[in-house]
Amino acid sequence: MASQQKVSQAHALKASSRPAGAGSKIIRLMRHGTTEMNEYLRQRPYGSPNFKDPGYYDTRLTESGKEGAKRAEAVAKSLEPQPDLLVISPLTRALQTASLAFLPWYSGRVIVEPLARERVWLSSDTGRSPDLLAQDFKDYPQLSFEGLPDVWWYTGGLEPEEAFQERVKEFKEWLLQRPETCIAIVAHWGLIYELTGGVDFANCELRSYLLTSSKCEPLDQEMTLKQRAGQNRNLQEGVLLAAGILIVALMYAWLFS
Repeated sequence: MASQQKVSQAHALKASSRPAGAGSKIIRLMRHGTTEMNEYLRQRPYGSPNFKDPGYYDTRLTESGKEGAKRAEAVAKSLEPQPDLLVISPLTRALQTASLAFLPWYSGRVIVEPLARERVWLSSDTGRSPDLLAQDFKDYPQLSFEGLPDVWWYTGGLEPEEAFQERVKEFKEWLLQRPETCIAIVAHWGLIYELTGGVDFANCELRSYLLTSSKCEPLDQEMTLKQRAGQNRNLQEGVLLAAGILIVALMYAWLFS
């Protein structure tokens, strides 16, 4: 496990070689589309009597999951400001979702980052080698798996909660050190739940947050930082206009009094 963490840290540092950002980021969080394992768990909840892992290793999107990801494309394209960076978990369901919701139109930088992977609960959270991923996603030149270790997921059974929490903390720090100001992330229920402090995302749901070193707070998608800055400018311009009108009125009163 220690060697896996070192590999993950080395990959993260390699991906973030430029100077640190300003200390806060707008992050666009999207959970992957519906998968084979999601469908199975709806019928047989995890931990229920006689539950058995069906062996859906690195689970894929169902047809409804693909349709949901395609519908999410319009929502992703409408975001303002648009992300400067797209970060994707290397698990296939996240890569499939990103390839349908973002890659058809997104022209910015893309990083496949193992820190964004799901906590290993079941076979579905087991990853695949970079060579296999590159073969499956060869039609998407934006996706590079060259810096990915051969084994980038946890291999010791159920991933300990403490190790998972530490990894999410490392991911948060990595995001804050990035030079980009707005980052889209396609990831997983568990990772998003931990990162946001307990927010439950539906499949293909997309929400915006302001990430700082101390908190991750929701942003109204209709009121991003850029729009808030615009409102502040409008307010300042309004105050200046009102002051100008008042000065003219006072001069007029003085001249004709």
